[in-house]
Amino acid sequence: MTKKSPKELFLDALDLEEEERDRFLAAACGDDAGLRRDVDALLAAHAGAGDFLAAPTTGLPPPDGADGAASPDAVEVGRSIGPFVLEAVLGEGGFGTVFRAVQHEPVERVVAIKVLKPGMDSEPVLRRFHLERRALARMTHPGIARILEIGSLEAKRPYFVMEYVEGFPLTVHCDEHALDVRRRLELFEQVCLAVRHAHQRGILHRDLKPTNILVTEADGKPLCKVIDFGIAKAVAPEEDDPSLTVEHQLVGTPQYMSPEQASGRNRDLDTRTDVYSLGVVLYELLVGVTPIDLERLREAGPAGVHALLSDEEPPTPSTRMRTLGARDAVRREDVARRRGTSPHALERRLRGDLDAIVMKALDRDRERRYSGADAFAADVRRFLDHQPVLATSPGGWTRAAKLVRRHWLAFSAAAAVVVGLAVGWVGAREGERRARLAAARATAVNEFMRDVLGRAAPDRSGGEVTLLDAIRTVAASIPDRFAAHPEQEILARRLVGEVLLSQTMHREATEALRRAVALARERFGEEDPETLELGFLLFDGLAQGGTIEEIEAVGGPLVERLRRANGEDDPTTLEARRILAFAQIRRGDWPAAARETRGVVEAARR
Repeated sequence: MTKKSPKELFLDALDLEEEERDRFLAAACGDDAGLRRDVDALLAAHAGAGDFLAAPTTGLPPPDGADGAASPDAVEVGRSIGPFVLEAVLGEGGFGTVFRAVQHEPVERVVAIKVLKPGMDSEPVLRRFHLERRALARMTHPGIARILEIGSLEAKRPYFVMEYVEGFPLTVHCDEHALDVRRRLELFEQVCLAVRHAHQRGILHRDLKPTNILVTEADGKPLCKVIDFGIAKAVAPEEDDPSLTVEHQLVGTPQYMSPEQASGRNRDLDTRTDVYSLGVVLYELLVGVTPIDLERLREAGPAGVHALLSDEEPPTPSTRMRTLGARDAVRREDVARRRGTSPHALERRLRGDLDAIVMKALDRDRERRYSGADAFAADVRRFLDHQPVLATSPGGWTRAAKLVRRHWLAFSAAAAVVVGLAVGWVGAREGERRARLAAARATAVNEFMRDVLGRAAPDRSGGEVTLLDAIRTVAASIPDRFAAHPEQEILARRLVGEVLLSQTMHREATEALRRAVALARERFGEEDPETLELGFLLFDGLAQGGTIEEIEAVGGPLVERLRRANGEDDPTTLEARRILAFAQIRRGDWPAAARETRGVVEAARR
């Protein structure tokens, strides 16, 4: 029987009583802790959480006679609030109850309305709501759910009318679709850019977490929407507020809260507190858990959260990935599977730049964090583009390594050429002399590659020469550089041809390879293995970007030489014949193509 998705199990469990729900989910999820965690996250997003970790805390005292539990009071489904009719409860959290509502006049649309809990109707809170109204109205980013209207009920209970977003929390969406690290980072970059838009307008979120980041669709592509912007600040108690009953009250969710926010010094917060929360979200996206153990936060309680966040240095994501399962209910295998990879591969992927990016955002000293969501997003983009990230201080070789990563295919081919030729020329055919020549060639080509890397590394002004520019510049110097060493020139031209082919620069690549073939014929002879190998590379390059006439002019004679030198059944001979058959198909010579293809199939069977 096929296991249901988190979304399906969430819908099945939604209407069950708590005890029956637990039994149902235990049977449905089995030992899949990750699946159970995803369903629980959806249920928490829908119905709110039962303790201070899963829901925002405000420190505001409950109304007289209340036990602190959320209560919509007189606000219930079916009631009208202005032109809006409440249709269903979407969820309940630390700030209040969220309803889906419909508006019929003057426009017809579905909205979300958050009605704050009783106890948040003090004059300071209402005053801050009105101060925030104008700033919130200026936010017009596609990644932010807009605040459409702010008002208060007859009992002065504030409410927000927000854009209705039909989606699922960021972490749940990523896990349900088994998104790999790159696609998770691309979605996270969207979130950072949305937060940047708010920061540019002087608005902090102060409660960024996956359940406040919903993933919906726009034009068939996933789009992240940040919800609840500005609400945390509106309900945050000011330090000089005479209505406060408790000093340094918390606003936000401790699991995602920065150390300075946990201190309760609300006037001291800046964009870097949201950067910290974004760092926690990214940490969870990468390894499936938050930096600080949930149990430790529970044990600390509201009063001890600040000390724990200020004193605790969380492990890097790669380290946490390595130790998952030892102290967490989440299994390493489940986390890796939901990211489309293996535990060891995920750990390697996280080690290095990603560790550095996340830990910079999570630095306990905010002076060492990213200055804002824009800087955070820029470093994530650098990582995605294989550029040096600001979270580390790379030296010259690190920059060179980044260059290789950006053009991995080109340099993989180049490295294979250098190693393969250095080894291949040390055959038993010519013994020691070939070994000395191979060493000399490898040294020369190694210097050539260093020259390319050096020319492509960022200069002092911050500019960067492209790989192809560097290759072209260095290639132009080959005749002078290797004038007295034709064998080294052959290798260098082959290297240039391989790199340019991998970058689909077919015309320039085949020009370099033609010269290499001509030199090899002069130096080694027409049917020497090195000459034949270079000839095949030229033929393969022409097949990718040459004319039919060029392909057949080189391919016909090459196939005959390969047959004589290597035999009818040699893999290189067969591959050359296959390429030639495709050229005959392109020319419309179907009988010749059929003969060639039939011969290849028969030889392959042998």
